[in-house]
Amino acid sequence: MDKQIYCPVCGSPHTTAKLFNTYKCDSCDTTFKLKESLNVDFSTSDIYKKTISSILEINTIVNGEEQFGTGIVVSDKGHILTCAHLLSNSTENESKVKNFCDAIVAKGKTNEKIIKTELISSDKILDLALLYSEEAKKYPPIVIPNVYIKTGEHICAIGNSKGEGLCVVDGIISDSCRIVGTNDYIVISAPVTSGYSGGPVFNAKGEVIGIIKGGRDGAVAMNYAISSSIIKSFFNKHSARILPPL
Repeated sequence: MDKQIYCPVCGSPHTTAKLFNTYKCDSCDTTFKLKESLNVDFSTSDIYKKTISSILEINTIVNGEEQFGTGIVVSDKGHILTCAHLLSNSTENESKVKNFCDAIVAKGKTNEKIIKTELISSDKILDLALLYSEEAKKYPPIVIPNVYIKTGEHICAIGNSKGEGLCVVDGIISDSCRIVGTNDYIVISAPVTSGYSGGPVFNAKGEVIGIIKGGRDGAVAMNYAISSSIIKSFFNKHSARILPPL
């Protein structure tokens, strides 16, 4: 018989197991980890295998040109998170004109499946976009946690490298907080390429600490990620907007 897991905040026994020993309370929506699992580190291979079913290849057309990127399933309601620059110039889907893009669920090359997604909302300043797909409800969501990060810790990133499929690379956090213009980013050394935009960055615990924004021209190991705290705030603001099935 499985051990009953109780929420540490409200005490509810109604909890749902997520990835990497993470649980979500169905009563108060708190996401938490068991104390005994907090110090467990996972290999890059483990993280890739455990999350690959929730990471999508994103294909869009922007100004007549094909764009490639990455998205992650972030809720069991069909939400997918990616970068806004991969989509059209629309800021929100308030008109009756549908704004679609295709996503590929990888799950190994022999099991690829194309699903259609629709834009719920985007923020060009933050470079974040929230998509919706009825079919995405089938895939385990990756929880966006509140997590402390520090310069020098090991990370890995997964993305749609050059639009040719999902790959994993690893590195370290080169700078936990870098201000560029009006935005705060995490600088990572993982050698991501075009197509990684929107892809998740994981710490050694398997927690998402951010998503890839892009890199600096001419600097292979100087790439920027949007932090999980910014992502979570954006998601909480826009996730109530659920569209009817496509």
